[in-house]
Amino acid sequence: MILKKNISIDLNIFLTIVATLIVIGFIFVYSASSVYALETFGSSHYFIKKQFIGLIIGFVGLVAIQLIPTQFIKQSSPYFFMATLVLTALTLLPGFAQRIHGSSRWLSY
Repeated sequence: MILKKNISIDLNIFLTIVATLIVIGFIFVYSASSVYALETFGSSHYFIKKQFIGLIIGFVGLVAIQLIPTQFIKQSSPYFFMATLVLTALTLLPGFAQRIHGSSRWLSY
């Protein structure tokens, strides 16, 4: 019984820390971008809405990853690693990446 109690306390502490960091992140995003968002997009909450959408997408991704069996992840992790190496190496080729200020990027804004 003591083990379960310690696990629940640790989980509560973890969730409290995560929630605190999320709230602090929202405060920082709002304080850093509210004036710019109001002038550019007509709403001071523009970037907060984008941050919230990102939070929801992250939570959905968390739930989706939880549904994948651990054994499958262990077996296919070398393939995922190689795929990420190949995708990263593609940024060195001129046709696949855009150079901006000396760095290669996949996305251009």
